[in-house]
Amino acid sequence: MNRPFTRISRRALAMASATAIGMAGLLATAAPQAMAAEAPTIKTTQSWLDYYFDAKSIGGDSAGDAPDFDSGKGFHRTNLVAGGLKFDAQNSVPGDSSVKYYMGSVAAGSAADSIVPAGQSIDSSHAIGSLAASPASKISIVWTARNAGDIGGPVTFKLTYSDGTTGELSRTAPDWCRAADNDASDTENVPVATRDSRYGDNAKCTIFATSPVSLGGKKLDKITLPNESRIRIFAIASDADTSAATLAATGTVSLPANIHVGQTVFPSADWSDSAVRSELFWYLDGALQSNASNTIALSWQGKALSIASVAHKAGFIPTAATSSAVTIAGAELTVLSAPQIAGIARSGDTLVLDPGAYASVDESPTTVARSIQWLADGTAIPGATATKYVPTDDTVGKAISARLTLTKAGYETLTVTTEATSPVISADANPFPGSDDDNGGGGDNGSGGDNGSGGDNGGGDNGGGDNGGGDNGTPTPQPLPTQLPVTKRAAISTPGQPSVGKALAVSAGTFAHAATVSYRWLRGSTVIAGANGAQYTPATADLGSVLSVQVIASATGYQPVTQLVSAGSVGPGTIKVGRPTITSKKKIRVGSKIRVKVAAIATPGATAKKSYRWYVGSKKVAGKAGKKSTLTVKKKFAGKKIRVIVTIKAKGYTTTSITSAKTRKVAK
Repeated sequence: MNRPFTRISRRALAMASATAIGMAGLLATAAPQAMAAEAPTIKTTQSWLDYYFDAKSIGGDSAGDAPDFDSGKGFHRTNLVAGGLKFDAQNSVPGDSSVKYYMGSVAAGSAADSIVPAGQSIDSSHAIGSLAASPASKISIVWTARNAGDIGGPVTFKLTYSDGTTGELSRTAPDWCRAADNDASDTENVPVATRDSRYGDNAKCTIFATSPVSLGGKKLDKITLPNESRIRIFAIASDADTSAATLAATGTVSLPANIHVGQTVFPSADWSDSAVRSELFWYLDGALQSNASNTIALSWQGKALSIASVAHKAGFIPTAATSSAVTIAGAELTVLSAPQIAGIARSGDTLVLDPGAYASVDESPTTVARSIQWLADGTAIPGATATKYVPTDDTVGKAISARLTLTKAGYETLTVTTEATSPVISADANPFPGSDDDNGGGGDNGSGGDNGSGGDNGGGDNGGGDNGGGDNGTPTPQPLPTQLPVTKRAAISTPGQPSVGKALAVSAGTFAHAATVSYRWLRGSTVIAGANGAQYTPATADLGSVLSVQVIASATGYQPVTQLVSAGSVGPGTIKVGRPTITSKKKIRVGSKIRVKVAAIATPGATAKKSYRWYVGSKKVAGKAGKKSTLTVKKKFAGKKIRVIVTIKAKGYTTTSITSAKTRKVAK
């Protein structure tokens, strides 16, 4: 019987009937899912300008927190705080404590914190205009610029009031890294923090606020920004009560209840206000993850994942909703083929464990680490932890099974227990009832068959029959008293796991008397036709099956003895091939044709197929031209080296790829 190829869930129970050869089912269990963790509290800015933020000018040293205001440089959050700027509370414009504002960039991460002015219009009606709890009477622009001297003069903000009238606010943008905090020549701008080292180097830089300007009793509902990419705007400060700009929308963020390593997760967020724009942020153990992938990484196992959705609406203060936290579990291993025991459950004979095959989350075969424990009637056998086990007299009458504990980084531990064999029999017991019929001891060539002591030529017509103890009075011979004693048991003499194309050999062992030995190789429990020698080379048909051999010894005066030796499960063969070489009749130059020569390939019992992939420099040769055994050297190859990778496949063998040596640089 060939080993079955089945997919079995890690929680499934698969049982197969035990036989003398011990073909096994399994019991699979795994660790339970972890309890859900607590979700973190998410900070959002209190700035009503948030919706319009489109640049990150402030950062820090945490991963994913780099700013990019000027060629990878920007403000360092820590140094701005040290200079007096607040990110977790309201700030006042220096010189006028009634004019207040909030900064963006309240926490490390990828969130934008400033605006690149490009002529866009800002809705200020709810925060500081006609719909505000208390409208603004004066405003200030919190801003800065890089290379401000190149802007060429003041820039203009267009102010639109609730009564339909408009006005203008023209100001000269200050340079972020100017020579002093206070420049006597600049009467329009005041620094909001002491100059300090910027992100990226030690240049001293800061942010400024314009001197507050009166709105003349009008209600400011819209601000149209200038068009100047060297400027960054961080806030519109005012003396207004901005509470009416609080976003009242509520949101629900959903995550699967159970998440494991390798799983692809697509969180979703639903908001009660369809006008909001939302974005998702991933948190792991409360820490924001920049550039997080939807596929759960191995390093996340055991940590708490939560997703925050931040809702933005034009002219409103943003709000956030957070999912419940889910602790990341290991992925689930899947059983592709069940482990099984092969061999005779007899004292002194070897049992071999085929550990089975397992798959990763995408159902691709995967390698696992395993520990083995052999059991007798369910009780661990001390020291029996290898893939082979030899029952002792102490285990006679007990059923043998094996428990495998399977582990893989990023996966839950999986425990699989094979079904037990039939009870162990004593060393002198015959595990093959009726087997002597063919080879002696009651068969055609044994003591009770046609040519034995009780057959036609023994105790039959010429023995104890017409010419034996019958008509001629000759006594009927007695059955042979004992089985041929074995002094050294048979064993597979080829080391390692059997594989396709690699010859196996069995040593017959030794016996107390001169004996005649014959062999029968089995695939599972099926005799392999023609395989009756001391050596056998596994074929592709044997892949995945357990091979064993019956060693049958007979000697005059003794009952024949049959030993069964298991070689184990047959794995894929190894393709033997030399390194390919690139040849050419002439020097390799533009216009010449080169070919790859592959040394003799050894795949006994199977036909090898070759495929090619040419490379020029580090790039693949595109199209069909790059997949042939020959390659025409093109003009664009000049000055570069060429190599080729040859991939060889054969049924029952592990695919192998071999790379040639590089050629010299192609001549023109």
